[in-house]
Amino acid sequence: MKNTENRDLTRSNNLKLVMQQLFNHDESSRAEIARKLGMSRSTISSLFNELDEQGYIKHLGRGGSSVVGGRKPEMVQLNSHYGFIASFNITHAHLYAGFFYLNGEKILYQRKNILEHHNILELLATMSGYLDEAIANDDTVHGLLGIGISMHAVIDNGEVIDSPFVKMDGISIRDYFTAKYSIPVIVENEANLAAIFERDFDVDAPVSGNMVVLSIHQGLGTGIIANGHLFAGFHGMAGELGRAQIYSRDGHRLRQVSRIISEDVLIADLASAGSLDKIDYSNIAQICKHPTTEVEKVLDEFADSMGLLLNNALMIYGPQKIYISCNVLELIPLLQKKIKQSFGSYNQNVSVEFVVGARYISMLGAAAIVTREALKLQDFKLHFRWPLEFSKNEGEQ
Repeated sequence: MKNTENRDLTRSNNLKLVMQQLFNHDESSRAEIARKLGMSRSTISSLFNELDEQGYIKHLGRGGSSVVGGRKPEMVQLNSHYGFIASFNITHAHLYAGFFYLNGEKILYQRKNILEHHNILELLATMSGYLDEAIANDDTVHGLLGIGISMHAVIDNGEVIDSPFVKMDGISIRDYFTAKYSIPVIVENEANLAAIFERDFDVDAPVSGNMVVLSIHQGLGTGIIANGHLFAGFHGMAGELGRAQIYSRDGHRLRQVSRIISEDVLIADLASAGSLDKIDYSNIAQICKHPTTEVEKVLDEFADSMGLLLNNALMIYGPQKIYISCNVLELIPLLQKKIKQSFGSYNQNVSVEFVVGARYISMLGAAAIVTREALKLQDFKLHFRWPLEFSKNEGEQ
């Protein structure tokens, strides 16, 4: 009995290893995968036949022969049209919706403006409308395989504990979509999913998987990857660095970190320094390109605060690499340089990288975590590709 169980476990793991190879390479052959995995031809053939029957394999025809000649190998790849994934990111101002084939290729992307403190039932109805439309136009074999949802909220085991922008009214988003579509639904904090994105999409991510993503928006969140796995802490509170209390610059009162470091704070200070009643993404870049003395002071003070925060994050979490995800900072190269200089003054040998396309990464992180769930490859190293449509040149703010 035990030997049978061991054989079943070995076969299950071998199937996953083959799936990993199919996912990580645009095309391959049985012989090539057999060599990489150190498996016999008979074992690989049996595994391939099972995956083929399940619909995971797309046959591409014969490839080129080797340098020594011989029969040309049959080339295969992961069947991207096995099914599709849906992912959402709910922010204070927008709902982002993305639909992707199993290989990460984009099917559809939409963004909708929404008001702060939005009604949860209206939000669920909008998301359901997107999902129903995608299902109606589906061209895959098995249809919708899973839903990933990113929120600016404290989330514990898929349930929203505290949300500053959405009044939940006792409604479970996970239970709502699970009951309606009968598929896996993952609800996670946006900073955590930003960290998942960097782990899965960045080819230069630390091999040992110890990194931190500081997600700066109206508040400040922290996504932590420890030894390759997401670390959320007790009741999902590990990433709530923005709620930590520190002394203000005058040294006389405690303030939340997010009251000192956030997009709102930076934008308001730049507007004041530039004597502007209103500031938007277009003139932020302009006034910071050739800053006045007052604007330079704002940038320096923000950089100093960020340098201290980065140093503290390093001391608390011990990452090999720190990412900063912030829409506004993407527009201000000068401030990025000042922040790196400020952090460098602490003589820490840890690199800091500014994320490109910050507005998309939590949605893509949600897609990645659901794709892993659909393929049952939660703990395997997968190489996700950044969709070309989500580039810094898209010009969306």
